Amino acid sequence: MKKSRWMGIIGVSFLAGIILLAPTDVSAQWWKIVKPKDNNTAAKPEPTPTPTKRSQRRATKGISDSKISLGLKEALSKGVRFAVDSLGVEDGFYKNLDVKIPLPKSLKSVARVASFAGYRDRVDAFELAMNRAAEKAVPVAIDVFVDAIKQMSFSDAKDILFSGEDDAATKYFQKTSEEKLRGKF
Repeated sequence: MKKSRWMGIIGVSFLAGIILLAPTDVSAQWWKIVKPKDNNTAAKPEPTPTPTKRSQRRATKGISDSKISLGLKEALSKGVRFAVDSLGVEDGFYKNLDVKIPLPKSLKSVARVASFAGYRDRVDAFELAMNRAAEKAVPVAIDVFVDAIKQMSFSDAKDILFSGEDDAATKYFQKTSEEKLRGKF
């Protein structure tokens, strides 16, 4: 009985040592949460052509710059709040396959060995802990994103709306919030 207990302790210690010493490629990239990956390999529609200055003027004719900016800010604020409300709760990450945080690639072989050795429950607990940490971190991020939205200039709003890039808002948040988020986390 004592020998098997010591073998278990040694096994767990060995597994913990490997996990702690293995390099990981995990990073918290919050700006990617709002825009999940598109894994659909079906035919995709033709990209929308980038609007010209003339078509931009025509599309916004009769709408003031401040209304355009306020509309975008309101839409982004609602999107951020939706992301926080849906991800910042228990199982917000863990049971959402679009954003679930899997084990880092560098730990996959360690996880296979640990599972084979009877420690699958520990591997699962580690993956769950990573996702629970993300779920707890999301509400902390809302202040950073709301501040970035409040500080957004009309020029920023125009760049987001008329750049022709699908991820223009994501890039804006990355540019204005990445450093602050790293500091908070």
